[in-house]
Parts: sequence; structure tokens; C-alpha cells
Amino acid sequence: MKFDYSIIKSVSLGIEYIEENDKKLIFSRFSKQERQLLEYGRDNSFATAGVSLEFITDSKSLNVGICSEYSNPHERNFYSFDVYCDGRLVGQIKNYNKEPLYPYKQFSLSDRHKKFSLPDGNKRIKIYFPWSVQGMLSNLEVDDGATVEPVVKKRKMLVYGDSITQGYDAIMPSRSYTSKLADLLDADIVNKGIGGTVFMPEIAEIKKDCIPDIIAVAYGTNDWNDSGFDGFKKRCLSFFENLVKNYPETPILAIAPIWRADSAEKRKLGDFSKIADYLELISQKYKSVIFIDGIDFIPRDSLYYRDGYLHPNDKGFEFYATNLFQRINLLNI
Repeated sequence: MKFDYSIIKSVSLGIEYIEENDKKLIFSRFSKQERQLLEYGRDNSFATAGVSLEFITDSKSLNVGICSEYSNPHERNFYSFDVYCDGRLVGQIKNYNKEPLYPYKQFSLSDRHKKFSLPDGNKRIKIYFPWSVQGMLSNLEVDDGATVEPVVKKRKMLVYGDSITQGYDAIMPSRSYTSKLADLLDADIVNKGIGGTVFMPEIAEIKKDCIPDIIAVAYGTNDWNDSGFDGFKKRCLSFFENLVKNYPETPILAIAPIWRADSAEKRKLGDFSKIADYLELISQKYKSVIFIDGIDFIPRDSLYYRDGYLHPNDKGFEFYATNLFQRINLLNI
């Protein structure tokens, strides 16, 4: 049985909308209005970070057809679609043989199909889409007569941020911190992360039709690296003002950046710690904004960073997701 558009839409997570183009389904984590406002990272916004399909089926097989397009300007075109059954990885569709090593080389993109064998009985299937390229679906099939039931998540969450939120540099999309956090929280997370970005108040100004249960904001490392303190303060304050105005009853997590290997250096903005200090001040200004210091979410060791200084590897993301999950649990939200 081939999944039609209505079934695909019912089992899709982490999206704003789906389009059909030339017999391919295109999944977007940004609204068209958001994409029009982006002055930086518009190409990156097409990457399918955080997009997934999740459903329960009694089928004994799963046939997946995918295609992809470049959507990342930072030389990370390696990708993987991860297929899980009851929380266990059963296979991937990927364009690399071994683990890509930094600095990354170019990989070819092509349309591919793969059939996965599944165990007997009802089981939960989850397909994680790439964070690094635009992953598209050309086909999804289960056995004729098989049942398909969408998975209903406990909560809805928006996560804003930069490259670390988008997923740089997880080898598997299922191992980025946002993907792992979505599983830990049993949440439908829409990932608004874009590599290289700073606080963008105009994005936060756009109100969603569906009110999220939690919002997380994880900018700051690029602000520190690229801008002065006055410009950062203005953007940061406006960003949170817009979120609070749009979602006055929603808890908003202001997450200070994780450690980076050059964080002891001076920048035009000042010490790296000034980002966390100002986010804490913001949390004192608004009742719904909750400060979370992420500096030690990942051990201060280049061993946990794919490039050795800034972007976590899979193990680093595991630390990040676990620590953030524990903080959210303590907040009882």
C-alpha cells in the first residue's frame, strides 16, 4: 500500500507545511512568511532538520524512496535518512560509506530506494530526515492490507537557534540534540535552527496558528563571535519581546551557548560569559522566560566536537540532549 498525501501529512512531524512537486513531497520546517524574512540562511532553511515521519503499523516491510537537494552553504552535503523500529535503528539511506571527516568533501546526491524488513506485530516506525540537505520523499509503502496509525505526541515545541540547533555536525540526524530531545519529551519539535545565524527579532514576530507548549531559544555563539554588545542586546531583547507578546502563557527557555574551544578569547562583544549574563537579565524581566545556562551541557573537551572546537559530534549531542531534558524535567513544564 502506497502512502498518499493525506497519510503522509498525518504522520509528519516537525513541519510547517508539505508541497508536492514533480511526484516528490517537499517538507518545510519554515513557513513561507518566515522564509521571505530571512536575510541570512535562506538556503539553509530548506534543509529538513527535525523533520520526521512516525506511525504504528503491522506491516512486515517498509519501502522508502527518497531524493535530496543541496540546501546548506557550509560544505556539509553528507546526509542520512535514519529508519527506526520501536526505538532501534534498522537501517539508513545515506550518501557516504564511512563517517565523514572534517573538513568535509563533496558527496553526490541521487534518488534512492530501499526496502526494510520489519518484525511481526504492531511496531512504531520513525524516519528521521537529514538536517544538512533538503530531504524529499518520492515513495513510502507498506504491505497491502497493513494498518497505519499516526503517533500523537504529548506536546508541541518550537526551537530557535543556530547551526548547533540545526544539527551541525551529527553524522545521523537522529542523533542531533533536537531529535533526541523530541524523543525524550515525546514532543513534536519544529526546528528553526539555521547555521550561522544570530538573534533575528523579525522571525519571532511571526505568530503560529498552533500555540506551542514550550519554546526554546539557543542563539548566542555567533552573536559573540560576530557582533558588538549593543547590537546583540537590541536584537536579543526584541526577540524575546516578540515571543512573549505572541505566546504570553508559553514557557520560553533562554539557553545560553555551550562551551567552545576559543571561548576564553576576547571578542568585540566582550567575554563569552556576557551572553549568558544578558540572557539571565532577560529572564528576570519576563515571568515566562526561563534562563538555562548551557555552558557545561557538553564536557569542555574537543573530543566531543566534530570540528574540534564548535560543532558537537554525536556523543556531544547526547550530552546536550540529556542535560537539557533533565533541566526541563526539573522545571515541571
